[in-house]
Amino acid sequence: MRKPKILVVDDEPIVLMAIEEALLAGGFETTASASFAEAAERLAESAFDGLVTDIRLQPGSGWDLARAARDRHSDIAVIYVSGDSAAEWKTRGVEGSEFCQKPCAAERITTTMWRLVDALSPQTSSQL
Repeated sequence: MRKPKILVVDDEPIVLMAIEEALLAGGFETTASASFAEAAERLAESAFDGLVTDIRLQPGSGWDLARAARDRHSDIAVIYVSGDSAAEWKTRGVEGSEFCQKPCAAERITTTMWRLVDALSPQTSSQL
């Protein structure tokens, strides 16, 4: 089975690195982006199985990025990470997404991503 490809987006380098390292250790292939524009470009260039995104990005938001990702790939798994946007998730998040309040345990992100990817993308498997 191929490793699921995950796009990780956060403008805080330490958070970006921690999430990416956890996902790599958890059996995913990752691509990191430090900005909304870079992430949007990567989504246009390549297909991803999952997206982990901060909410507060400039000039757009993680909400916008996830909607654009779902427009391109309807089965992309989405996890939002933020320190202050939990109350908005139910109304602004894409259907079937998850929310992790910062600071979020890296293991939780990895476990949640496997659950979402397994449910949305039958061609991938957590049985590596």
